[in-house]
Amino acid sequence: MRRIDWTETMLSRLAELYPVETTAHTAYMLQIGVTAVKEKARELGLEKLAKSRWLERAGHISRHFDNRSYAEMAGDLGVSRTTVSRMARKLGLSRSKAKGYAMSSRVRNELVRR
Repeated sequence: MRRIDWTETMLSRLAELYPVETTAHTAYMLQIGVTAVKEKARELGLEKLAKSRWLERAGHISRHFDNRSYAEMAGDLGVSRTTVSRMARKLGLSRSKAKGYAMSSRVRNELVRR
């Protein structure tokens, strides 16, 4: 592991990019590794301003869990049904058997109507 000599230009660029861009993009722009960017940002006390994609998806799942199926939420978010299911489990969300059956029944009825 090599030591990076941070220049003033690199530090100002880091302070400018890190809060609003992905860490990978910031690392690419600075031409250094992602880990080095994370460590320096932590050292400088920089934080991300924008919500991470996971948090946005988690919020959507939490808001729509009671009235949308996993497949419908997956379509909204552009991810797989399995991803939605795993995120819901991590968030501690679960459906009773009756609620799950009612959800499946509703989706099935909508498909038949088409």
